[in-house]
Amino acid sequence: MLGSFLKYNENIAAGLTIKWNGNLKLKNSTLAYSRIPASWQDFYPEAEPFDITIRLPYCITAGGSITFSEDLITTAEISYAGWKRLDSLYFSSPVTDGGPVYLRLNNSLSGRLGVQYAFIEEFILKGGVAYEVSPFNSDHLIPAFPDANKVSFALGAEFKPKPKFSLDVTAGLENVFE
Repeated sequence: MLGSFLKYNENIAAGLTIKWNGNLKLKNSTLAYSRIPASWQDFYPEAEPFDITIRLPYCITAGGSITFSEDLITTAEISYAGWKRLDSLYFSSPVTDGGPVYLRLNNSLSGRLGVQYAFIEEFILKGGVAYEVSPFNSDHLIPAFPDANKVSFALGAEFKPKPKFSLDVTAGLENVFE
């Protein structure tokens, strides 16, 4: 991961992170199957060792904040995820060769906005909204990775009765599109 942060002045700050995950390699792992019909047990034994390499996606995120006053702070962030890098999964084992599973993923964007307002020093209201684009096309969803575009909302409050103690409460709502 590589990151940079810039504080332009007391009111404006920005940051950029790049996360490159590389590959996840699992060697001599075991899959366990249960309730397999007798006619399929040659294809799916009770336990089967396998090797797999998963090309993990990368993510680039840029964000910033503006402090309008001591009481009002806003933030924004946008992320780009390179899901096409994880184009397929290939399982190989001594018993079966499942071949590749093509995921047909798309690179995706997500964005978030937030605001924080302090009515008085001890009481702060917070709110946010986020939009996330699914890496799956609507015509190629698979049961292993159900996903959809999402909009999320959050509202919260913070109460600070003492300088080093606070109570927070947050409620969120997520709307998943078909």
